[in-house]
Amino acid sequence: MPIEEVNKNDPYRLADGRYITHELSDELCEAIADDQYKYFFDLEILKLVRVDEYTDVIPEKGCLLPRADQDELRHIAHDSLEFMQPIQGVDEGGTSKTAAAAEMLRKLLEDTSLSVADIYRQMSETYPYELGAWEQGRYDYLGELMEDWLSRSPLDAKRNMDYWFDGECPCCQHMRASVEGWITPTLEGVEQAFDQTRGFGKDD
Repeated sequence: MPIEEVNKNDPYRLADGRYITHELSDELCEAIADDQYKYFFDLEILKLVRVDEYTDVIPEKGCLLPRADQDELRHIAHDSLEFMQPIQGVDEGGTSKTAAAAEMLRKLLEDTSLSVADIYRQMSETYPYELGAWEQGRYDYLGELMEDWLSRSPLDAKRNMDYWFDGECPCCQHMRASVEGWITPTLEGVEQAFDQTRGFGKDD
Protein backbone atom coordinates (compact mmCIF):
# COMPACT_ATOMS: atom_id res chain seq x y z
CA MET A 1 0.00 0.00 0.00
CA PRO A 2 1.55 3.36 -1.00
CA ILE A 3 2.29 5.85 1.72
CA GLU A 4 0.57 9.19 1.23
CA GLU A 5 1.77 12.39 2.85
CA VAL A 6 -1.75 13.88 2.97
CA ASN A 7 -4.98 11.96 3.09
CA LYS A 8 -8.33 13.44 4.09
CA ASN A 9 -10.35 10.28 3.50
CA ASP A 10 -9.07 7.92 6.21
CA PRO A 11 -9.54 8.34 9.98
CA TYR A 12 -6.23 7.06 11.41
CA ARG A 13 -2.57 7.29 10.46
CA LEU A 14 -0.01 4.71 11.61
CA ALA A 15 3.46 5.65 12.82
CA ASP A 16 4.95 4.48 9.49
CA GLY A 17 2.69 6.82 7.50
CA ARG A 18 0.15 4.29 6.27
CA TYR A 19 -3.55 4.90 6.87
CA ILE A 20 -6.38 2.92 8.44
CA THR A 21 -9.34 3.40 6.12
CA HIS A 22 -12.89 4.03 7.24
CA GLU A 23 -13.87 0.60 5.91
CA LEU A 24 -11.04 -1.10 7.78
CA SER A 25 -11.92 0.70 11.03
CA ASP A 26 -15.47 -0.70 10.69
CA GLU A 27 -14.03 -4.19 10.19
CA LEU A 28 -11.86 -3.75 13.28
CA CYS A 29 -14.89 -2.76 15.37
CA GLU A 30 -16.87 -5.80 14.23
CA ALA A 31 -13.92 -8.10 14.95
CA ILE A 32 -13.64 -6.64 18.45
CA ALA A 33 -17.36 -7.32 18.96
CA ASP A 34 -17.10 -10.97 17.79
CA ASP A 35 -17.91 -13.27 20.70
CA GLN A 36 -16.75 -16.47 18.98
CA TYR A 37 -13.33 -15.78 17.48
CA LYS A 38 -10.18 -13.85 18.27
CA TYR A 39 -8.44 -11.85 15.55
CA PHE A 40 -5.00 -10.49 14.92
CA PHE A 41 -4.04 -7.58 12.70
CA ASP A 42 -1.30 -8.32 10.15
CA LEU A 43 0.88 -5.19 10.13
CA GLU A 44 2.57 -6.04 6.85
CA ILE A 45 -0.59 -6.10 4.76
CA LEU A 46 -2.96 -4.23 7.11
CA LYS A 47 -5.44 -7.06 7.15
CA LEU A 48 -7.52 -8.83 9.80
CA VAL A 49 -6.97 -12.55 10.20
CA ARG A 50 -8.90 -14.95 12.40
CA VAL A 51 -6.56 -16.54 14.91
CA ASP A 52 -7.81 -20.11 14.47
CA GLU A 53 -6.72 -20.02 10.81
CA TYR A 54 -3.14 -19.87 12.09
CA THR A 55 -3.59 -22.38 14.91
CA ASP A 56 -3.24 -19.65 17.52
CA VAL A 57 0.21 -18.67 16.22
CA ILE A 58 0.56 -14.89 15.89
CA PRO A 59 3.10 -13.68 13.30
CA GLU A 60 5.90 -11.46 14.55
CA LYS A 61 4.44 -8.49 12.68
CA GLY A 62 0.94 -8.95 14.00
CA CYS A 63 -0.99 -8.00 17.12
CA LEU A 64 -4.12 -9.34 18.76
CA LEU A 65 -7.25 -7.25 18.84
CA PRO A 66 -8.98 -6.61 22.15
CA ARG A 67 -12.33 -8.28 22.76
CA ALA A 68 -15.47 -6.41 23.73
CA ASP A 69 -17.21 -7.09 27.02
CA GLN A 70 -20.40 -8.89 25.95
CA ASP A 71 -22.21 -7.78 29.11
CA GLU A 72 -21.47 -4.17 28.20
CA LEU A 73 -22.80 -4.70 24.67
CA ARG A 74 -25.97 -6.20 26.13
CA HIS A 75 -26.28 -3.25 28.51
CA ILE A 76 -25.98 -0.82 25.57
CA ALA A 77 -28.76 -2.69 23.76
CA HIS A 78 -30.98 -2.51 26.85
CA ASP A 79 -30.33 1.23 27.27
CA SER A 80 -31.38 1.85 23.66
CA LEU A 81 -34.95 0.82 24.55
CA GLU A 82 -35.38 4.24 26.16
CA PHE A 83 -34.97 5.84 22.73
CA MET A 84 -37.43 3.50 21.01
CA GLN A 85 -40.52 4.91 22.70
CA PRO A 86 -43.42 6.18 20.52
CA ILE A 87 -43.29 9.93 19.81
CA GLN A 88 -46.50 11.91 19.77
CA GLY A 89 -47.27 13.59 16.48
CA VAL A 90 -45.23 11.16 14.43
CA ASP A 91 -46.78 9.06 11.66
CA GLU A 92 -48.77 6.25 13.31
CA GLY A 93 -47.31 3.61 11.02
CA GLY A 94 -43.76 4.58 11.98
CA THR A 95 -44.65 4.80 15.66
CA SER A 96 -46.25 1.35 15.57
CA LYS A 97 -43.16 -0.11 13.92
CA THR A 98 -40.86 1.47 16.51
CA ALA A 99 -43.00 0.09 19.35
CA ALA A 100 -42.95 -3.37 17.77
CA ALA A 101 -39.16 -3.20 17.41
CA ALA A 102 -38.79 -2.21 21.06
CA GLU A 103 -41.02 -5.09 22.16
CA MET A 104 -39.05 -7.59 20.07
CA LEU A 105 -35.73 -6.31 21.43
CA ARG A 106 -37.03 -6.46 25.00
CA LYS A 107 -38.10 -10.09 24.60
CA LEU A 108 -34.84 -11.10 22.93
CA LEU A 109 -32.81 -9.52 25.72
CA GLU A 110 -34.78 -11.53 28.28
CA ASP A 111 -33.66 -14.76 26.59
CA THR A 112 -30.28 -15.37 28.24
CA SER A 113 -29.55 -18.25 25.85
CA LEU A 114 -29.11 -15.74 23.00
CA SER A 115 -25.81 -14.01 22.46
CA VAL A 116 -25.71 -10.29 21.76
CA ALA A 117 -24.60 -11.10 18.21
CA ASP A 118 -27.69 -13.33 17.75
CA ILE A 119 -29.96 -10.56 19.02
CA TYR A 120 -28.34 -7.94 16.80
CA ARG A 121 -28.65 -10.24 13.78
CA GLN A 122 -32.34 -10.91 14.37
CA MET A 123 -33.15 -7.27 14.99
CA SER A 124 -31.20 -6.12 11.93
CA GLU A 125 -33.09 -8.56 9.72
CA THR A 126 -36.52 -7.55 11.05
CA TYR A 127 -36.18 -3.86 11.95
CA PRO A 128 -33.06 -2.49 10.21
CA TYR A 129 -34.23 1.13 10.41
CA GLU A 130 -35.27 1.20 14.07
CA LEU A 131 -31.88 0.50 15.65
CA GLY A 132 -30.27 3.93 15.43
CA ALA A 133 -29.77 4.43 19.17
CA TRP A 134 -28.41 0.92 19.70
CA GLU A 135 -26.07 1.15 16.72
CA GLN A 136 -24.76 4.54 17.85
CA GLY A 137 -24.10 3.37 21.40
CA ARG A 138 -22.57 0.13 20.16
CA TYR A 139 -20.30 1.88 17.69
CA ASP A 140 -19.20 4.48 20.28
CA TYR A 141 -18.15 1.70 22.66
CA LEU A 142 -16.40 -0.41 20.03
CA GLY A 143 -14.77 2.66 18.52
CA GLU A 144 -13.34 3.64 21.89
CA LEU A 145 -11.83 0.16 22.34
CA MET A 146 -10.44 0.23 18.81
CA GLU A 147 -8.92 3.70 19.15
CA ASP A 148 -7.24 2.83 22.45
CA TRP A 149 -5.78 -0.32 20.84
CA LEU A 150 -4.62 1.57 17.75
CA SER A 151 -2.80 4.13 19.88
CA ARG A 152 -0.59 1.50 21.53
CA SER A 153 2.70 0.02 20.31
CA PRO A 154 3.45 -1.32 17.74
CA LEU A 155 0.69 0.51 15.85
CA ASP A 156 1.12 3.92 17.50
CA ALA A 157 -1.69 5.32 15.37
CA LYS A 158 -3.02 8.83 15.71
CA ARG A 159 -6.22 10.45 14.54
CA ASN A 160 -5.94 11.95 11.07
CA MET A 161 -7.14 15.45 11.85
CA ASP A 162 -7.73 16.18 8.15
CA TYR A 163 -10.40 13.46 8.27
CA TRP A 164 -12.02 14.38 11.58
CA PHE A 165 -12.11 18.15 10.99
CA ASP A 166 -12.94 19.93 7.73
CA GLY A 167 -9.96 22.10 6.87
CA GLU A 168 -11.98 25.18 5.91
CA CYS A 169 -15.07 25.18 8.15
CA PRO A 170 -14.47 27.86 10.86
CA CYS A 171 -16.14 25.77 13.59
CA CYS A 172 -14.08 22.70 12.68
CA GLN A 173 -10.90 24.79 12.60
CA HIS A 174 -11.65 26.03 16.12
CA MET A 175 -12.36 22.51 17.39
CA ARG A 176 -9.19 21.16 15.79
CA ALA A 177 -7.07 23.94 17.28
CA SER A 178 -8.52 23.08 20.69
CA VAL A 179 -7.93 19.33 20.32
CA GLU A 180 -4.35 19.83 19.13
CA GLY A 181 -3.61 22.32 21.88
CA TRP A 182 -3.08 25.43 19.77
CA ILE A 183 -5.68 27.38 21.74
CA THR A 184 -7.50 27.23 25.05
CA PRO A 185 -11.21 26.87 24.27
CA THR A 186 -13.54 29.55 25.63
CA LEU A 187 -17.30 30.01 25.35
CA GLU A 188 -16.75 33.26 23.48
CA GLY A 189 -14.44 31.56 21.00
CA VAL A 190 -16.89 28.72 20.38
CA GLU A 191 -19.78 31.14 19.83
CA GLN A 192 -17.69 33.18 17.41
CA ALA A 193 -16.73 30.05 15.46
CA PHE A 194 -20.39 28.99 15.23
CA ASP A 195 -21.37 32.47 14.01
CA GLN A 196 -18.70 32.32 11.32
CA THR A 197 -19.80 28.83 10.30
CA ARG A 198 -23.41 29.95 9.75
CA GLY A 199 -22.27 32.10 6.85
CA PHE A 200 -19.61 29.69 5.61
CA GLY A 201 -20.00 28.75 1.94
CA LYS A 202 -22.68 31.33 1.21
CA ASP A 203 -22.26 33.64 -1.73
CA ASP A 204 -21.33 37.20 -0.84
